[in-house]
Amino acid sequence: MEVRTDASARPDQVTAALEELRARLLAEEPLERLLRALADTVVLTLSEVEAVSITLLSADGPYTVTATDAGATGVDQYQYTAGAGPCLDAATHRRVERGDVHSAGARWPGFAEGAARRGFGAYLSVPLVLEDVTGAGGELAGSLNVYGRSIRCFDDHSELFVRGLAATASAAICNALRWHGARREAVQLETALESRPEIERAKGVLMAVHGCTAEEAFARLADKSQRTNTKLFDIARELLASLRT
Repeated sequence: MEVRTDASARPDQVTAALEELRARLLAEEPLERLLRALADTVVLTLSEVEAVSITLLSADGPYTVTATDAGATGVDQYQYTAGAGPCLDAATHRRVERGDVHSAGARWPGFAEGAARRGFGAYLSVPLVLEDVTGAGGELAGSLNVYGRSIRCFDDHSELFVRGLAATASAAICNALRWHGARREAVQLETALESRPEIERAKGVLMAVHGCTAEEAFARLADKSQRTNTKLFDIARELLASLRT
C-alpha cells in the first residue's frame, strides 16, 4: 500500500493502513514480523518519516528487533554503545522523547553525532510495552523510534499519531500473541488426548513383557523419549508398530 500523508490529513488513508496492520496481526506470525508490520505502517502513513526502528530491552541489553532502514539500525547502535539516547530513555522511563538532532548533542553526544552522520535531523521515540513471549511472563519494554531528515519534521500532530499507533498496536500485538499462545495450547492438548490411547497400550505391552507396574512402564517410555529427544507419543507408536512386524 503506497500511502504517504501527514498525521492530520487523509484519515481515510490512515485508517486503511491501520486496517492492513490489523489484518497482519490476525495471521500467525512471529513477534519480529508483527513489529515490522508496525514499523512499516508508520513509514507509510507519515510523509515526514524517513526511517523507523523498534528497540527492545532484554537481560543481555537493548537491541533493534526490526528496522525499515539500515540507517535507523546504525543510529540505534550508537545509543546502545553509549548507553544513552532517546530510544533508551523512552524504553526505560516509558516517556516520549522528541526533538532535533542538533539540540540533542548536549544531552546525548554519541546519539547526536551518529544521527547527524546518517543524515537525520529529528527523532521521535515512543514507549512500547508488549507481552513477554519468552515463557518468563511479564512485559517487554521497548520503544518505537522514528527518524526524519528535517529538524522540524515532527510536531505535536506527529507525536499524537505515533503515540496512538504505538498504544493501539501494542494492545493488538499482545492480543494476537495471546491468541496464538491459546491456539498452540489447544493443539497440544488435542494432540495429547489423541495420543493417550497409544501411550496406554504401550504401557500395557511393557507391563506384560517386563512384569513391571504402570508407573515403571511409563518411566521406561519417558526415559527413552528424553534420551532420543523423541516425543512420547512417537515412542509409544514405534513400540506398538514393532509388534505388528
